[in-house]
Amino acid sequence: MARSPVNNKIKYIIMAVLAIGAIAAAWIVIFIMDPDNGSFSISGNDIIFIDGEAPGFGGFDRNGINGGEVSEVVTADTEEKRSLNERLQAVEGMYLEPHTGYIFVGDSRFVNMNDVCGISKRDNLFMVAKVGEGYNWFSETALQQIKRITSSGLFDKWKLIICLGINDLGNIDKYVKKYGSLKDVYDITLVSVNPVNNYGNLSNSQIETFNSVLTELSYDYIDTYHLLLSTGYATTDGLHYSGDTTRKIYNGILLGLDELTPGSLTTDPDGILDDASLGKKKSIQSDILAQNKYVKKAPEPDLEIDEAMMQELLNSLMENNGEIPETREGMEGSQNGDTDPGAAAPEEGQAEEQEQQSGENSGNGNGEGGDNNSESNSQEEPQPQPENNESGE
Repeated sequence: MARSPVNNKIKYIIMAVLAIGAIAAAWIVIFIMDPDNGSFSISGNDIIFIDGEAPGFGGFDRNGINGGEVSEVVTADTEEKRSLNERLQAVEGMYLEPHTGYIFVGDSRFVNMNDVCGISKRDNLFMVAKVGEGYNWFSETALQQIKRITSSGLFDKWKLIICLGINDLGNIDKYVKKYGSLKDVYDITLVSVNPVNNYGNLSNSQIETFNSVLTELSYDYIDTYHLLLSTGYATTDGLHYSGDTTRKIYNGILLGLDELTPGSLTTDPDGILDDASLGKKKSIQSDILAQNKYVKKAPEPDLEIDEAMMQELLNSLMENNGEIPETREGMEGSQNGDTDPGAAAPEEGQAEEQEQQSGENSGNGNGEGGDNNSESNSQEEPQPQPENNESGE
């Protein structure tokens, strides 16, 4: 009995579906077994991709996300992502151990983190950060402020947590040299420059290049860049992060520090400083925050050109063969309607008579009329005080 053409078509369709399924399964196996697609560790002196589960955070997307047209970057809801988010939430409300002084050093992103997380309010945490700054500020100003903190005697151990570079990615060589010179001076942990989302000429590929150099240094390194790519992040303007994302970065730093030095976190909010030491800490921190406060520059005044006065000045120069007139009061007065440039000058006799009358009036100092006239002639119009247009954020 011959098979129906319809049955043959069904058979071929089933075989094709099975073949496609087998190919897809093979690709999945290859992807999982491929050593180039291993997990990513968030911290450590050497940041490398490894097979299997890395110590600490795992499952970071090493290819990254270059952002999109929306402000929030959303990643796949994977089991690894859910596990990572649970670990981030677990450190919410935890504190860095109180026997070490921690100094956070950064730019506007750390300024925002201090506002959101209250870092500088903790007994043993300091914030040294300024909006819009980078290498020059770090080397010329921040290091002096750091030295003031570490020489305070408040703690025997200090750790610097530095996140700089978003404002001057091209200064990576200078950062490397400066960090190298501080190797024997401070205990430093570097934090990755974190991603942007369609912000001007900045791209995540540039940031990744900057971060890749940091990972080659012999400092501990916390990779919150891939943390955000793995779990998602939201920005307010493409550069600065929402409050939730800012807390996520801070919690990622806490987890990274605890991974690098187990026991760095505690649930005990109490510090070890007595009242006098705490007052000293607050005074130093207050001074540094004030020094680094961002102040908007006063807007430049709009200079309007009086075309009529300029034309009159030009005519006067032409009439005087290019020589500048002796005074400009007359010209300015004519613009204000105070004098009549066409009026004839008083004759010599009239001038003498006016001068004589003026002398008589000024000499009558004890008379009522003399006083009034003197006061009227000597009183100056109050000058307006310049406005202070400077204001800080």
